[in-house]
Amino acid sequence: MSLPFVEIARIADIRTGSTPTQFLRPADGNEGIPFVTPSDFAHKDQIFDTERVVSSPALTSLKGRLVPANSTCVTCIGSTLGKTGFVKNQVMTNQQINSVTAVPGKAQSRYLYYAILNGSAQLKDIAGGSASPILNKSDFGRFLVPDFDLQTQHKIADVLGALDDKIAANQRVMQLGLDFIKVLWQKAQCSSSTEILVGDVIDVNPRTPLPAGVGLPFLDMKNLPEDGHLPSRWEVKEPRSGSKFINGDTLLGRITPCFENGKLGYVDFLKEGEVGLGSTEFIVFRPKEGTPRAVPLCFASSEVFRSEAQLNMVGTSGRQRVTAEFVKQFPVRWPSAEAIHEFGNLTSPLLEKFSALSKEYQTLARTRDELLPLLMNGKITVAEANEEVLAMGVEKHAEGAGDV
Repeated sequence: MSLPFVEIARIADIRTGSTPTQFLRPADGNEGIPFVTPSDFAHKDQIFDTERVVSSPALTSLKGRLVPANSTCVTCIGSTLGKTGFVKNQVMTNQQINSVTAVPGKAQSRYLYYAILNGSAQLKDIAGGSASPILNKSDFGRFLVPDFDLQTQHKIADVLGALDDKIAANQRVMQLGLDFIKVLWQKAQCSSSTEILVGDVIDVNPRTPLPAGVGLPFLDMKNLPEDGHLPSRWEVKEPRSGSKFINGDTLLGRITPCFENGKLGYVDFLKEGEVGLGSTEFIVFRPKEGTPRAVPLCFASSEVFRSEAQLNMVGTSGRQRVTAEFVKQFPVRWPSAEAIHEFGNLTSPLLEKFSALSKEYQTLARTRDELLPLLMNGKITVAEANEEVLAMGVEKHAEGAGDV
């Protein structure tokens, strides 16, 4: 089946962002329009939260830079060129992002998001092969989109969108759960004024023997999530030097700027008895006997620890690190025996739930990534894709709901 294509500039409005520095405020405690930068989202993400917002006084003078709801944001410079996310609410972006908004009657908004995802290699081809590729608004407009009729565009977006909406819902549940665990830890700490050293209750960079001659899961820094989320991407490599970890461990990115960016994850993706490999720039936390699994996660994400660790990093400027010895000697308020027992009983089921949600996320994402090129290339029908999605127990929302 030979499909016609159309340049995206003919069916969508393209905006390049800017950085209104004087109007930017931290998102916490301030109202305004979310300000999206490449660091605010991962590839194939729905963008909900940003580090900063644009305050209301800027909206009059920057009205032309507002990105409408149901638009696609694409990074267009450097090593992250082609990273693509979708916004369901109005936002603003910096100049590293081009935003794509469907022209009503010519294209469906979420269909364009999936068309761009499917053609990410095309974006890099248009940008050229320089060391620092860049894709301006005019060049971006040459991107070719499969020219399905509007009805088919809606159907493709609805099928793939059902998977992504379920992924996003799982991620939100996990984030709320992590926030709840941190609240429980703070409550448990209030039960006692006793301080002990982290090394007394957590093994820091414990010795972990490797099986010989087999490929092992490998997690690099770019795939370590932020703020304690569960890793969802890894590779398989032969045994090598670096960090070693098992399920139930917490991993901390210790080097600048990874530490400052909150690189922190909880390991749950290994098979029973399996050992994982990781970056040499990870610090591995393993709870000692009697220490609930969620404790290292709460400790490593706490503001008290992170602010002190940042002040005590060692090394040359730009390559500073948190040391394992600093972590071991860090004092932490330790709950009473009764409170620590209750904390473990409350958080253990939550971690198990996160594990189940994470595995479901991986299955949903894999299915989406398999169906996407088949639909865009006309290799399968929307009806066939829909059958597969329904078989997974994912409900498809009403066609075109909320989109244009």
